[in-house]
Amino acid sequence: MPKIARFFETGVYGIQKHLYKLELGGVLVSRHVGRARPYTFNQRCPFLRELESLLEKALSFYPEEIRDGLLMLPSPRESSKKIKDEMSGHDSFQA
Repeated sequence: MPKIARFFETGVYGIQKHLYKLELGGVLVSRHVGRARPYTFNQRCPFLRELESLLEKALSFYPEEIRDGLLMLPSPRESSKKIKDEMSGHDSFQA
């Protein structure tokens, strides 16, 4: 989460608040992994495909240097893999 806050030059509290609201609305799911709380898209979200499509389209409108920075943030798949690896005792990337 600090990476997200740094990228958008905002406080961590604001990011946490929005992630919490997205989780409350069923768009995201999370769990505690040590002191971290990785979020992933809720695979049961009824409009997940539409949301992913909208995010991809929105990303295409950013200038390349900003788009590259956004793509450097951990993806939901990377976060999910990290959780699975930590639960099974394997090492994964360090966010």
